[in-house]
Amino acid sequence: WLQEDFLNSYMTAARQCASGRLTASLLLLLLLLLLLLCCPCRLARITNCRDCTVCIGAVGALLRIDSSERLQLTAAAAQVLVVSCHSCCLHLGTPRQPALLGDCR
Repeated sequence: WLQEDFLNSYMTAARQCASGRLTASLLLLLLLLLLLLCCPCRLARITNCRDCTVCIGAVGALLRIDSSERLQLTAAAAQVLVVSCHSCCLHLGTPRQPALLGDCR
C-alpha cells in the first residue's frame, strides 16, 4: 500500500509540474527508493526517509529535511533546513549555509 500511495502522489506531482502549478512537494516515509524530481518548485519537504536517494531540482524558497537516516540528497535550493538527520550525505547547491537543528550526525 505504501508504494501505491507514493506512486499516486508522485504522478499527481508530475502532472502539476507539467502544468506549471507545482508549488510544493511532500515526501513521506520513503524506504529504499530512488526519486528524481527535476521540475522547479517553491517549497520541498523530505520527512522520515530511510536508505533513499533523492535528487531535487531548483527549490525557490526552502528545502526542509526531517528525521531521515542514510539519505543521499542532491539539491539546489535558496535555503536548506536539516532537522535531526543521521548518517545523511547532502550535496547542496545553495547561496546560504544550511541550518542544522536538533540531533544531526
